[in-house]
Amino acid sequence: DENLYIAVDVTDSSVVASSDRIAREQDSVSISVDARPDPDRSANSGLFEALRSGALRKIVTAMVTLAEPKPDPIMALFGASAPDGLVHASERTPRGYAVEFAIPTASLDAARGATWDKLRVNVGLADFDENEPDHTVVQWRADRFGGRAPVGSGVFLKR
Repeated sequence: DENLYIAVDVTDSSVVASSDRIAREQDSVSISVDARPDPDRSANSGLFEALRSGALRKIVTAMVTLAEPKPDPIMALFGASAPDGLVHASERTPRGYAVEFAIPTASLDAARGATWDKLRVNVGLADFDENEPDHTVVQWRADRFGGRAPVGSGVFLKR
């Protein structure tokens, strides 16, 4: 009742994790959880539009790496942040790594303005390989800030 839990088990043959890198330069799992009422929750917009309107500040976002990353001042410009009380953990596994998030339901209720009843969830995975210049980003659902997501995709109903 006090937390929403999200767990991700990543299969990765070349895990890139280093305290010498910022989070955007290594393997990571990111989440976005939107508890706002419709139509705000289901709407899509460009990332910079969401920044200008303040919508991004109302969505729970978090990015987790295996190693504590170096500070990244650019990410602070986006204004998205994990709420107070969000806890995460990560560890290597025989096939790659696993990540878990515990999001306080109080933060979801605050975004909803009442007890949350629906959530729009997305999970993103950044995959780097050692000595490779490019990386791959995989979204569990089409990124709502990328313009290709169906309106309201990734919505879960509380039962």
